[in-house]
Amino acid sequence: MQRRWLELGAMVVAALGSAGCGPMWMSQPMFMSSQAGESVLVGASAPAFGILYLRRHSLENGALLASVQIRLFAGHAFQAECEPALPGRLWCLENSSDPLSGGGLRVRDAESLQIVAAQDQILRGTPELAGTPRLSHMRVDPETRGFVFESADGYAWIIDPTTLAPARFARPVRSIPEGPIHPHGSQPAIGDDAYSLEGETRVTLERRAPFARNGTPLHPEHTYLRGKFVTSRNVPIVLDNPPRVLVLEDVVDHEPTLWCLFADGTVQWKLSSVPEALLDAKPYRDTVVLVTSSMLLAVRTEDGAVVWTSGP
Repeated sequence: MQRRWLELGAMVVAALGSAGCGPMWMSQPMFMSSQAGESVLVGASAPAFGILYLRRHSLENGALLASVQIRLFAGHAFQAECEPALPGRLWCLENSSDPLSGGGLRVRDAESLQIVAAQDQILRGTPELAGTPRLSHMRVDPETRGFVFESADGYAWIIDPTTLAPARFARPVRSIPEGPIHPHGSQPAIGDDAYSLEGETRVTLERRAPFARNGTPLHPEHTYLRGKFVTSRNVPIVLDNPPRVLVLEDVVDHEPTLWCLFADGTVQWKLSSVPEALLDAKPYRDTVVLVTSSMLLAVRTEDGAVVWTSGP
C-alpha cells in the first residue's frame, strides 16, 4: 500500500522559498466529529522552512481550532498520518527518512493535537518490546480501535486505546489492513437507479435501472472532460432534497469546474475555478466542504455559492 509521505525535494524548496513561512500545501485530510462540533484534520506543510503542521479546522466556518508544529529535516521525506483511537484520541505516525530524527507512534489529543504519549513511553514497560524500531505502518483494529504492530521478533501486538498498555494480539498483524479502512463505492445511487460516468477523455452521465443491462445516457450533448464523481472517503456524494450528484471536471488551461446535477442529468449549478487538487469532501448542513491541496472551501448546495474559504 502506498505510504503517505510528504516529499521535501530541492525543486519544491526552490519554488516556495520566497512564499513566506506559513503552511502552503495540505494533505491527508481526516474529518472528525466531537462534542465541540465537526472539523477536519489536515497535514499542512511549509517545505521551504522545514516545518509540517497538523491543523484542525471547523466545518462551520473554516476557523483554525488547533495547530501544532513538527520540525522537518531538509532533504528528507516525512510521514505524517493519523487515525482515530477512542473518542478524544488519535494514533499518529510521524517519521522522517532521517534515521536520527526519532519519531514513530504518538498518541495525540484530538481537540488540542498535543502529544499524550510517545512510542518510547508506551513500550518501555514491556521487556519483550525492547528494540522495537520506529513504527511506520498504520494498522488500527476496527473493533477495538487498538493499534496493531509487529515486534522486532515477529510477534503481533496491540496497544489498548484507553490504557495504552501493549499486549499480544491473537491474530496475525496482516489480518488488519494497513491504512484507513474506507468503504468503496464507484457508483452513486438515487433510489433504485445507479449512476455512472461513461467514456474515456470526455464522459457522459448515465442512469441504469435495476436489472438493466445497459445504462441510459442523460443529456448526452453535455460531456465532462475527465469528469469524476466527488466522493467523501471514497464513497460518491449524493445530496438530498432533491437528490443530486456532484461531478468535478478538468478544464484545459484553467482550474477544475464543479457541477451539481439533478437525477435526470440537468444542471442545477456549476462552480468554476475550484482549486486543485481535490483531496476529499463532506456534506455539512447546507454546504459541501471541499478540501483541496491549497485551501478549504464550503459551497452552498442550493446554488453553488462559496460560503467561506480558509487557507491551510
